[in-house]
Amino acid sequence: MLTSLAFTPGFATPAATTKNFVPNHSLNVKTAVPKLYGLAGPGFYFPTPQSNVSVIAIDGATGEVTPVGDEWPNHSFSEGSSTLSGSVFSFITLDKTGIDPHTTSLPCLLASQDVTTGAKLPVATLPYTASIFSAGGAQCVTAAGDGSGDVFVVSSELGDKPGQRYLSRVSTADGKVDSKLVPSGGAGGPFGVSCAHDPKADKLWFATCSQDASTGKPCSFSAIDAKTGGVTDVLKTDIRCQILHLSYDATTNALVGTGSLSPQCAGEVAVFSAPLD
Repeated sequence: MLTSLAFTPGFATPAATTKNFVPNHSLNVKTAVPKLYGLAGPGFYFPTPQSNVSVIAIDGATGEVTPVGDEWPNHSFSEGSSTLSGSVFSFITLDKTGIDPHTTSLPCLLASQDVTTGAKLPVATLPYTASIFSAGGAQCVTAAGDGSGDVFVVSSELGDKPGQRYLSRVSTADGKVDSKLVPSGGAGGPFGVSCAHDPKADKLWFATCSQDASTGKPCSFSAIDAKTGGVTDVLKTDIRCQILHLSYDATTNALVGTGSLSPQCAGEVAVFSAPLD
């Protein structure tokens, strides 16, 4: 799915390098895919455990929807907080099974399911909690690009640690979590729900755009070292409002995605390629 983002500029660091790119309007974009994967269920707008979440497969040619394996009873999810790593679909969730009526927050979880066999994999517990009315407090979920099957998760800004977030690398095979604190990227500014992992440099790239679209300030991308959590690069863009989707293309060593050229978030949407060389 494509999820729109809104960000606050930030990530300023003396060690960062800066590059520029212009949107490429002549990319060859595939218009059909064999199969898509997603989630079906109540999302996060339900206060009590009363519905199930299903991983679903969508036929790219016919649009037919098929459930994958067993449902996840009494779980929640939100748009954009999911990823596919090989044959494993992972999503951020809260387990609301048997919770006390007075419960206000729950541990954030990363649930994973093999889309080929339908088997559920070990659930990972992330190092923070979220409100029971939320989906799980994740700002970004993306598959590691090194073929390991791991998944990166970046939390929302932490209420008890202003200006910081958790960057977690999760093994979907055994549910083990390796986490570190990273800077938030500005005055309370979020990273957003789209990011991309460059396995060659072992960096996570995030978009930063003004939350006030009327300013017309261009968006930029910032890279975080996956090992140290430090900001290493800043990439300037001509995108003026939102980054709607972000991926890393290993063939061209570039960030690719879609974004709005209009300062008011209206008008044409550009398909862009941002070379990292």
